[in-house]
Order: sequence, then structure tokens, then C-alpha cells
Amino acid sequence: MQTVLNYITSSSCQITNENDIHCVICSYLQKQKLVEIYTPTSKLLLDINIIESSGMALAPDISEIKELFTEVCSGKISIHKLPGSKHLSTEEDKEPLFKVLQKII
Repeated sequence: MQTVLNYITSSSCQITNENDIHCVICSYLQKQKLVEIYTPTSKLLLDINIIESSGMALAPDISEIKELFTEVCSGKISIHKLPGSKHLSTEEDKEPLFKVLQKII
């Protein structure tokens, strides 16, 4: 970990606090260890709704994402594609999202 800290602090153009970086790395490693040892005892029984923007694809092939969810979920998995930009800055941009959310609810 000291090697990573040295690399980050020496290669950064910005002033970095070594203690802050150390805390972030330790926190990440602790969470990573928890994720690696966690094994669910059963599948999620709820439906999952994935909303994908045409401007920001989740994966080259969305079926891969759906397949990953089927491993941990026994409910229905639906994928909703939103047309338009990735930014929701205008009412026109938000309208397709509202329609998808209404359909889900």
C-alpha cells in the first residue's frame, strides 16, 4: 500500500493529503474483502427494472447484464431503453424517463 501512496502523491499535479488517500484505500480494500466473501443464501424475489439511456449504454450487449441479474434474481428482469441524450436538462429530455417510470409503477 505504501507503494501506491508514494505513486499517487508523487505523480499528482494537485496537492494530495497522504492520510486521506490512505483512508480511502483502506476503506476500499475492506469493502472489497466483504464483497468477495459474501455469498447470498437465496435469490432476490423482486422484479428488477433496468433503465438504459441510448446515449450511455450499460454494455455492448445488454443481454449480458440481464444474464448477470438472472443469477441473483428470480423475479422478472425488464430493460427499458430511453431515447435521446444522456443529460436530462430540459423537460423534453425528461419526458421519456417519466413515461418509463409510469409504466414501471
